[in-house]
Amino acid sequence: MDYLAILLIRFYQRFLSPHKGFRCAHALVHQGTSCSQAVLDIVKNDGVWRGYQQIKSRMHACGQAYITLQQSDNQDKRKNKTSRCDCGDPSAGCDIASCGGKGKSCDAPDLACDCWPL
Repeated sequence: MDYLAILLIRFYQRFLSPHKGFRCAHALVHQGTSCSQAVLDIVKNDGVWRGYQQIKSRMHACGQAYITLQQSDNQDKRKNKTSRCDCGDPSAGCDIASCGGKGKSCDAPDLACDCWPL
């Protein structure tokens, strides 16, 4: 059973993880190893059955790290929505492409957007 678990984890690390498009939340928040590597180490040292509680704990911690990242991301989005670039300042990089498109207007009458970030 342990050998099969190790094979499956290594398969995941080699063929699936590089293509999923995001990084392990626990590793990102805590600057440590990924959950797949942590579980691999647990299985190698203690086996699947004896290490079950450690694996379960790690998965729970990863879920909490994911929630932390989501809350942080939502706070960043709220900050960006309240900030405006200066439409009259050409160095601010405000152009039609960066302003959000249709239905937007700028405080300055000759500009086509109001510079709200996307």
